[in-house]
Amino acid sequence: MNNIITIPHALAKNDDLVVIPRKQYEYFLQVVGAEDEILSLSRGAQVLKKKGKLPVLKSLRSLR
Repeated sequence: MNNIITIPHALAKNDDLVVIPRKQYEYFLQVVGAEDEILSLSRGAQVLKKKGKLPVLKSLRSLR
């Protein structure tokens, strides 16, 4: 027989409630954290580019 868990209506009244294994949750947090860091770095690069202070990569210099 499957285990049954009762979720109080107060916890799930505003949105759907999702239950996932802890390992998947921790992996998700790592991925989201990495994504946030990449987005933060790319925003910083955009600011530097607008100011004309973003260095050109050596591999791109040869294409010019």
